Amino acid sequence: MKQQQIKPGIVFYLRVSSDDKQHPEASFEYQRQRIQACIERAEVDLPILTEYRDILSGKNTRRPRFQQMLTDARSGLFSHLGVYSIDRIGRNTQDTLNIVEELNDLRVQILVADSPNLDLITPNGNLFLRIRVAIAQYEVEMMGQRVADTKQTILKAGGWPAQLPDGYMRKLP
Repeated sequence: MKQQQIKPGIVFYLRVSSDDKQHPEASFEYQRQRIQACIERAEVDLPILTEYRDILSGKNTRRPRFQQMLTDARSGLFSHLGVYSIDRIGRNTQDTLNIVEELNDLRVQILVADSPNLDLITPNGNLFLRIRVAIAQYEVEMMGQRVADTKQTILKAGGWPAQLPDGYMRKLP
């Protein structure tokens, strides 16, 4: 079986959560700068081909630009993927591990700006990857639990745990 030709070049994947929607450009710019600094430190001399940006949670992989990036990787349109942090790929442990494995199989090298010496192919890099994505999923689950607990507390106190429906006014005691 003939291996597919891979176009030499780097693409960036930038993602901000729904929590960051108020200032996504600032976050995108920060991620971009950190990835570019990582590339310079690593002395990777390849063209930056494009960037993919999503403003969605990393809890699942149903993100339009993320899916486009994967499609392009499968088509051999780039050789390197730059991300600010491994949790930008995803915050679900199994999804992220599967995607990293697929990208490795496609011979796409992942550059992680906040861990520039991370080599995901080595045993140490693989262990670090697993720890980082497990922590990312834990953070999402804990945040969800805190939100649910807060809503329950507000409900028990007689309040409304979200924005009031149209036509209702909040009555202060």
